[in-house]
Amino acid sequence: MKNIIEYLKQFHKDDNGDIVQTAIIMAVMSIIALGGYLFLKPKLTNLFNKTGSQLDQANNQNY
Repeated sequence: MKNIIEYLKQFHKDDNGDIVQTAIIMAVMSIIALGGYLFLKPKLTNLFNKTGSQLDQANNQNY
């Protein structure tokens, strides 16, 4: 991962084609963000569903 970041930094330092380089970097970051979202979505959905059901159970208790 460190090598990828260093490569992107060196790639971006080159002044030729600034707009193209920026677009490529933005595309790569978007793909990484989308991959992270798709990877974490089931885990986060499960976490919020568990939390919601626990809150519903707590709401039904009489004190």
